[in-house]
Amino acid sequence: MNKKKIDDIAKANTGFSVGLPAIILSDKVVGELPQIRTLMYVSLDVATQTRFIFHYLGKVLVRVVEEDKVSESIAYALYYPGRKYSLLSDMLLDDLGIVLLEPGRGYWRFRDDPEDKIRETVHKPKFNLKDILEKEGLL
Repeated sequence: MNKKKIDDIAKANTGFSVGLPAIILSDKVVGELPQIRTLMYVSLDVATQTRFIFHYLGKVLVRVVEEDKVSESIAYALYYPGRKYSLLSDMLLDDLGIVLLEPGRGYWRFRDDPEDKIRETVHKPKFNLKDILEKEGLL
């Protein structure tokens, strides 16, 4: 296993389920990996009826780093070109001990955090559907 460390932003996505702890890597991560190679191509439907062909890149160590805690797990790495950020599968969230409280607002906690501990995502992607509908008077 390659020992290169790459920092990236990843979205917790319960709609991404493939039966194993998996991560869909962003273009940034794939661009920084040395000598990356596709071990095989896998056809998966990820919350759609459309099947996508993913590059299976092997296993990677995924680490979530907070000021007071670090959680890590091994995940099966997939790649589909065009991702701005990585996506964590539902089973990877389980393995990392992440509990989504209000995913749309970015609130979450680790499974073993105290009940009153609420963590907030460090990055909220800019979504523009609201802006588009407001501009067109459809909101």
